[in-house]
Amino acid sequence: MKNWLLTLKTLAFSAVLGALVFSCEKDDPSDIDTDLQGDPLKESFELAKTWNDVQLGVERFTPGYRPPIAARTLGYTGLAAYEAIVNGMSDKYNSFDGYFKGLDIPEPNSGEEYHWPTVLNATYARAITHFYPTAPAAQLFNVYSTEQDFNENSVGRTQRSICTFSGFWSFGS
Repeated sequence: MKNWLLTLKTLAFSAVLGALVFSCEKDDPSDIDTDLQGDPLKESFELAKTWNDVQLGVERFTPGYRPPIAARTLGYTGLAAYEAIVNGMSDKYNSFDGYFKGLDIPEPNSGEEYHWPTVLNATYARAITHFYPTAPAAQLFNVYSTEQDFNENSVGRTQRSICTFSGFWSFGS
């Protein structure tokens, strides 16, 4: 009886393993959406990564920010960043506006041109300073200098008026 059960288990395991191995296939590169004109996703991930590193530094040194509070703050900041630029992304990305009671997301002005990385930059800066009001001065200085460094670099790549307008439109400004 034991040999029969062991043989059945081995056979079942081999069948599942074989199904997993043979069901894998390479992705077709033609399925990837490459129409990214005007899409914030075509920008480098470096801006978001830089801001997340800054926020982790602020969270680390701000008194009273234990895991539950820090996790919620990171989530709210990420939501604000996503909602700030979702209107500039393709239609396959949707806003959370209307899904949660009390979450009212402003729409960007139609006909206006936005520099979405500037919107993202300003959103991160405002969210972090809002959620960490007791942050030490050194960490707040890091927030302000990160925002300023990006603003100085982005003005050379796009018109100053568009960058200024984009910064004012972001959440919390």
